[in-house]
Amino acid sequence: MVSQSHLGTSVLSSDVFKYWVIDRSRRQIRILCQDGRELTEEIALDDPILRSEIDLSIVDWENWWVTSQTKQGHLIVAEAYSPLTVDPLHGRPSVYLDQNHWSTLAQAMFDPSSIKKATERAAAMDLIVLAQDGGIVLPLSSANVRETANLYGAQRYKVGASIASLSKGWQLRHPLAVWRAEFVRVLAERHSLPTPTTATLAVVTLEPHALLDDDVQAYAMAPDDIQLFSLAMSTPGVILELLVHPEKSERSDPHSWVTSNEKFAAQLAASPNTKHEKEQAAYARAWAENRSLVEAALTELGMGPKGICQITDKEIPQLFGRMPALGYFTRLMVMRQVNASHKWRPNDLTDLIFLSCAAGYTDYLAAEKHTGTQLKQMLPNGASVHTTLESLVQKIREDGVRTAGEKEASA
Repeated sequence: MVSQSHLGTSVLSSDVFKYWVIDRSRRQIRILCQDGRELTEEIALDDPILRSEIDLSIVDWENWWVTSQTKQGHLIVAEAYSPLTVDPLHGRPSVYLDQNHWSTLAQAMFDPSSIKKATERAAAMDLIVLAQDGGIVLPLSSANVRETANLYGAQRYKVGASIASLSKGWQLRHPLAVWRAEFVRVLAERHSLPTPTTATLAVVTLEPHALLDDDVQAYAMAPDDIQLFSLAMSTPGVILELLVHPEKSERSDPHSWVTSNEKFAAQLAASPNTKHEKEQAAYARAWAENRSLVEAALTELGMGPKGICQITDKEIPQLFGRMPALGYFTRLMVMRQVNASHKWRPNDLTDLIFLSCAAGYTDYLAAEKHTGTQLKQMLPNGASVHTTLESLVQKIREDGVRTAGEKEASA
């Protein structure tokens, strides 16, 4: 990278810089300053940065955007994270899409005629316009990344490039991180303790690495931390790389999860207990399975594990009910566990975790049919959950959501 000595003591600011450019085809890094200066440094032949599916990266300091051009020539613009921005959504509603709906959008972008149902094709095209022209935000999740990584070849690229292009850097925070925060908030309230700021982070966010459950804690870094700047500028490229990398990833198979739930459901089915008693047992099991998160939350609140003993089985469903993401996940699990005819499938785990998180924290959700139907029944505002793009876009438009261009034309 261009050395700090080249930059002098100038603050990392749009008052100083106009563009930072990583040109891999030319093996060159260029910095264009507002005063007309241009600083250049060569990229070494053995630099890992050259082993990328991204040919060109441009940081636009005035708009705080990161533009990437893939080796196949597609330009993808992402919003960059800034710790100083109070409301990065700017009034735009968030819309989470299950992977099957992302696949439909990819078809609409690369081959619209392949979408046989005309109304679904029209809805996909309208959703694309809404996302591209400042009408909505389409956060992607690590589940979307993982499902895309299971593809390969041209299909992998089309879906990955479409997701990167339309999500524009927006992410759904990893559900496990969301669950941890929910436990802290709920237990803080129960014990009349102040809620730590770390438990109130936005779930739909531009924060670097938010979709990953890793050790990066960008929210805790000082606004002028050079590491935070580096993360903010590199994250859109990292996400794009994960989405369009040509090598197919191996699919994980949560066989033990299926087996465990089949066994527990069979025990409930054989029990003479009432449905309510079976539900109570399922909730108690869910609490026990999350014991490590409960203990971590109590420790963060300065209480230690002793606080667990004060929580009764009767309280458990109520505590889950105050957790938007984990609450919906647990209700879905309990609903299926007490249903003796339910068939457990490995793919259901990802749907349950990520769709329940999105249901709790996004404005609209387009889910797969089974889980979406159940969520629609249990959400206070079931109208926010949809299983087709046609229904989703119709509701979004009925609610008055418009693109930036439409707002400007009507002003």
